[in-house]
Amino acid sequence: MSGPSSFGVSSDVSSGENSAIQSMLGLSSTQQNEANQLYQLGLPAEQQAAAHYQAMASGSPSAIQTAIAPGVQQIQQATQGAKQNILNTAPSGGEKNLAIENADVSQGAQIGQLAGQGYLGSFNALGQLGAQTTGQSQNAVGEALSGLNSGLQGYGQIGSQQMQAQQEQLQQKGEQLGLVGSLAGSAAGMFSFGAAK
Repeated sequence: MSGPSSFGVSSDVSSGENSAIQSMLGLSSTQQNEANQLYQLGLPAEQQAAAHYQAMASGSPSAIQTAIAPGVQQIQQATQGAKQNILNTAPSGGEKNLAIENADVSQGAQIGQLAGQGYLGSFNALGQLGAQTTGQSQNAVGEALSGLNSGLQGYGQIGSQQMQAQQEQLQQKGEQLGLVGSLAGSAAGMFSFGAAK
């Protein structure tokens, strides 16, 4: 066994234990890398969502218009389809003109509602995105630290085993020296007893 002045794992420690600890540390590193890859995969979507909600939360009319443009386009298409249906099916007259005007009014109300709900909901959405990102990062760090801790505990157990083995060796040496001392004492007593005769 290595002397007390040596550092690191003793050569007497089975390579299996050392290999198991190295595997745990490797798994910790792998887990950290995989967590980072998952984060990088989700990052563009989170950035796009954050940019959308930041534009909504800014209160700027042009930024809000840009952010809700896809929804506005669908509302306009639906309104155009409704107006075309009115033109094709309703009888001519004031009712037809009123129905077309009501479609335009409804379109404006829907677009206004979309902008208002988007603005008011953007603050909550940004808060949820921030909490989600922070939680994922904390989970990834926690998992990596857990694997690292397992590996370090393995090294601690090996150190305890080494200390116990050294204590057993010292105890055996002490017993051997005690036996030698007894024999030497007995031999000295025999010589002194023989010399006294």
